[in-house]
Amino acid sequence: MNFTKLLFQTAAVKVCPADSPFWYTSGMLGPYYVNTHFLYGNETKAKALLASIDELKNDPATCAEKLLAILMDNYHADEIFKNTIDGMIATLTAKYPANTIDYISGGERRDWIFSLPVAHLLNIPHITMFKDLSCSVLKPSKSSSDQPPAASCEFATVIHIADLLNTASSYERAWLPILAKSGARLTASMVVVDRNQGGGAFMADNDIDNIACVTIDKEFFQNAAQNDYISVAQLRMIIEYMADPKQYMKDFLTNHPEYLETAKDKALTETILATL
Repeated sequence: MNFTKLLFQTAAVKVCPADSPFWYTSGMLGPYYVNTHFLYGNETKAKALLASIDELKNDPATCAEKLLAILMDNYHADEIFKNTIDGMIATLTAKYPANTIDYISGGERRDWIFSLPVAHLLNIPHITMFKDLSCSVLKPSKSSSDQPPAASCEFATVIHIADLLNTASSYERAWLPILAKSGARLTASMVVVDRNQGGGAFMADNDIDNIACVTIDKEFFQNAAQNDYISVAQLRMIIEYMADPKQYMKDFLTNHPEYLETAKDKALTETILATL
């Protein structure tokens, strides 16, 4: 599966023009955004889906079942989303055959876009995790009556499926504590995109196998340039940013001082610049 093509086709990875970097909410400059939920088909559909999820999660008891129906309708109708889910299943089962996985988990809320269809298609129970540290289990359509609920899944093997891995703060704050309450063990985490920002180290420190369909690194963008998804100038900018994000920002604003006026939060950015 060519995940790189799908990411650029849907603008799930969006790179700025070489002379117009994005302002991040952190106050820093950067050359790209990653919005993995756009793989639902496109940006418009993905935003509408998130709005639906915000409504559905108000009723945790029915959220997963109702959301799964929406996701599977789109799986059968949208080739991009189907290819994404099928590619994730192939990536996962190449290392963990379905009969070796007791549960698949996914966390509120973008994880569910990917974890629920994968669990359904592999006929594996899904642990739906919420930010308030609660969870529920959605049994597969062809489930056995003796499948234990999440509250008694001691020693169960769980694979967490997420849209994106940054620093793994959600795992530390919520997903691992939820599983720990039931005695389950997180064997592996599979993400659509690993942003390569420290989450992998967290997984290694906690003996969790880290599987990524795509890792955002220099090689990823070199491949994108070779396939004309980005220009050579954009690639050069990204490589400079990856080498040292703070120095990239300092150099850019030194050469383009007027660009500071376009900052989302000029005061925050000026505070950051004072420390560089």
